[in-house]
Amino acid sequence: MVEIRIVPNVPALQIQLKNEKMLCIADLHIGFEKELEKSGIKIPSQTSNILKSVQKLIKELSPSKLIILGDIKHEIAAIRYRETIDVYDFLATISKKVQVEIVPGNHDGQIEAITPPNVKIHSPRGTIIKEGRESIGFIHGHAWPDVKLLEAHYLIMAHIHPLIQLTTGTGFKITYPIWIKAIWNPNCIAKAYLKYIKVKITENPIEQIKKLFKIDVQTTKIIVMPAYNKMLGGIPVNTMQKPLGPLLKTNCIPPSNMEIYLLDGTYLGKLISLKTNKS
Repeated sequence: MVEIRIVPNVPALQIQLKNEKMLCIADLHIGFEKELEKSGIKIPSQTSNILKSVQKLIKELSPSKLIILGDIKHEIAAIRYRETIDVYDFLATISKKVQVEIVPGNHDGQIEAITPPNVKIHSPRGTIIKEGRESIGFIHGHAWPDVKLLEAHYLIMAHIHPLIQLTTGTGFKITYPIWIKAIWNPNCIAKAYLKYIKVKITENPIEQIKKLFKIDVQTTKIIVMPAYNKMLGGIPVNTMQKPLGPLLKTNCIPPSNMEIYLLDGTYLGKLISLKTNKS
């Protein structure tokens, strides 16, 4: 049986399978400090802090595998010299303790060139792990998932760095990183996928997907992860005007299905009740 739990007060997930314990994090954005430097903001490299934090988690939780859901580095296409050193050293150090697997994100161009050979890199369209009758899909979230992820019972994604914006009675705006839990509409997602691959819909979309790919589209439980790098900003989902990423843009995951949780697990309510257009 699959068991998925948040690590209290840390943007990380524990995933317990029958014979394996995994840890999942996302959006490290190593090298982000250089982006701030362009705006005249100078802060020390945060790579050592991220490394120490991940090492502490591994020591406390004893996973056998670490899955990183993309955006390990910050520069989108190119690779800065400092990033080359920092990303390689980070992955080399962690992979001495646990098996490391990467699902690349939109910032991970050329990541293969700076990844140690013992680190496994999956397709940007995701990967799936099966445990008995259940399965978990992993994807960064900037690209459509591989069709096989449509039959995952759970889908873990990142990419949007979700925040919640709360406004006090005196007008102060406070943002907090959050977890999002949701469920997609299987018929809607099947229809959207057929449209994405430019296949004419000739019958019930779920049945058509099944015939084409031998896939049973599930009523998948979705978890959207907060960014691991504390220095990053994000998107206040309750003020967001346009969804980010192909899955959210389908509107197959409506706000009425999105549950919002703080890092410590505090449940804030459904997104639909937290939405505001105030700026």
